[in-house]
Amino acid sequence: MMILDQLSAWVLGNTPLDWLAQGFRLLQLWGPIVSLPGLAASVGLLGSLLALVVLSGVAVLSLGSFLTAALALWLLLSEVFGLRVELARP
Repeated sequence: MMILDQLSAWVLGNTPLDWLAQGFRLLQLWGPIVSLPGLAASVGLLGSLLALVVLSGVAVLSLGSFLTAALALWLLLSEVFGLRVELARP
């Protein structure tokens, strides 16, 4: 209960300006860590976007391979071994 009391005192003790200041401090975390000169900043941005696209492609391909493996397992269990799983309403 002590933690709840401290948390409620902290929330109720802050003014909207304090909340705004904390929000600005949090937004500063999204800024660049190092300022790069003109061309290096563009190259860094393109590199990060390319990495994001490649990683998204890897995620989509791994999801596709998972679904393919699940379909193959279902076909193996149902067609070869004759196992049926039925879902019924309670």
